[in-house]
Amino acid sequence: MKFFWPWLMGAIEERQTKIAAGLAAASQSEKDLEEAEARSKEILREARDRAAQIVDLAASARTKSSRKRRARRRAKPSAWWIMHATKWRGRARGRVNN
Repeated sequence: MKFFWPWLMGAIEERQTKIAAGLAAASQSEKDLEEAEARSKEILREARDRAAQIVDLAASARTKSSRKRRARRRAKPSAWWIMHATKWRGRARGRVNN
């Protein structure tokens, strides 16, 4: 027993040290996991916000381009009318020979 007891106590203390280190590592891993989840939620939130901004920007660009197209369609007949009305007025007054 005299020779066996110190060896047994050494093995028990070594085992306790390994268990304590394992528990500390597990606790640290849980904290790291919580931080990673928080970071991933933040990144997803930022990505969703950025996607919403891009969609809004595209929608406003589409609206602006449709407004421009509509304005051009409305302006073409007006421009045509202005150009030709001046010719007709001139002809009526005898100024234009075309």
